[in-house]
Amino acid sequence: MRVREGDFLETVEGLIFDVKEIVHPPDRVIAYLRYFESPSGDRVRDGKRYFKVYSLSDRERFLRERYAHYIYYDRVFDEWLEGVPSNLIAKIYKPVRKSFGTAD
Repeated sequence: MRVREGDFLETVEGLIFDVKEIVHPPDRVIAYLRYFESPSGDRVRDGKRYFKVYSLSDRERFLRERYAHYIYYDRVFDEWLEGVPSNLIAKIYKPVRKSFGTAD
């Protein structure tokens, strides 16, 4: 699986993350939450409403409260980061090419 900064990942739970960095740990991709499904969301895709999260603190708070497995301690950066485990990636979106694919 090859991803780069600017790509988006959709998880098996339907969360959408934006990829950061070009080098990633072997078991996950460094990426930050960008959209989650919500009745109050102002973006619609496939009949579902999504809410766009802007601030890093709001992204982290949402994940810690509902999806803590996307927060991990990175020894290289010596800090807590957001990252999507490889086995939870359902789709990869590559806006540069306007295409997407499965995580296979």
